[in-house]
Amino acid sequence: MLSHEVCKKRFCELKDLSVFILTHNRGELLLETIESVLNQSCQDFKIIVSDNSSNDETKALLEKRAFLQKVEYRKRDREYSSLEHFNMCLSEVTTKYFVLFHDDDVMMPDFVDAMYSTIVNSSCAAVGTNACILNNKEKTNRLFYKEKKDSFVTVKRMVHNYCLGNIAPFPGYIYNKEILRGLKFSDECEKYSDVIWLFNVANLGRIMWLAQPHMYYRVHSSQDSQIFDFNNQKKLINKYISIVGEKNRCLNKYRRDLLYMEMSESYKKDKVIPCSNLKMLFKMSKFLFIKFILKVLIKT
Repeated sequence: MLSHEVCKKRFCELKDLSVFILTHNRGELLLETIESVLNQSCQDFKIIVSDNSSNDETKALLEKRAFLQKVEYRKRDREYSSLEHFNMCLSEVTTKYFVLFHDDDVMMPDFVDAMYSTIVNSSCAAVGTNACILNNKEKTNRLFYKEKKDSFVTVKRMVHNYCLGNIAPFPGYIYNKEILRGLKFSDECEKYSDVIWLFNVANLGRIMWLAQPHMYYRVHSSQDSQIFDFNNQKKLINKYISIVGEKNRCLNKYRRDLLYMEMSESYKKDKVIPCSNLKMLFKMSKFLFIKFILKVLIKT
C-alpha cells in the first residue's frame, strides 16, 4: 500500500487515466469488480462502467449501491456485439492512458499504481500484467503468465507465447492513447479480435509484460473464452503464419493440437471422421493420430 504522501503527489497525474469496466449480464460479478477498482491504493482516476447488457438487471442492481456516486455509469441504448462495445469505449476515451477491464475479473489493490507507473516511466504503447487464477470464487496463487522477469514483447514473441498459452491476460492491460493513434478492434478473426488488437498495438509501440501479478483473472463456465471457435482459430493461425512463417515449431505444435481437438469434438458430436483430417493428423503427429484412433475404438 502506498503512503498518503505518494498518493497525494499522483493526485493530478492520475487524472490522465480512465478505467473502463465493460459489463454484459453479469451484475453480481460486476459488484466485486467495482469494489476492487474502488479499493486501489491511489484513486484519483476516472471509473466508467459501460453496461452492454441485454436487460436492465445490472442497472437495477447498481442503483441500490452507494458506490455508484463514485463511478460514471453508462447504459448502452441497445445490446452491441463485443467488438462494437470495445470500439464504442475506445471512442469515448478522453485521457492519455486507459484500461479496458472485464466485469468478472478483480484488481489487486496495487493494480492502478503498478500499471500507471510502468507505462509512464517506460513510454510503452501498452503494459500487460500477470494475474493469479480465480476459480469461480476461489482465489489461488496459480499464475496466468509463467515468466519470472518483466520483459518487452514483439509481435513474433507474442505469437510464440500465444501458441504456448503463456501470455498476459487481455483485461490486464493499460494503454497509451497517444501512441495508438485511433486504433480500433477489427473483425479479422472475429471472436479473437483481442489478439489481433494486441498485435496491432505492438506494431505501433512497445508492449511490456509484468511478471508480478496485479489482478485476479476469473475462470468460470459462463465466460466466452471457455468456448472454442475452431473456424476463427484457423483464421488466427493464418495470421500467426503471416508473422512467423510456416516452419515455426511452436506454431506447428499448436496447429496439430488444434486439429486433434477439432476432430475429437467433431467425432463426439457426429460420429464422423473426415478422411482428409485423418491424413493430415497422421502427417503432423503420429502420436496424436494413434491417440485419436484409440479414442475412437474405445468409444465404439
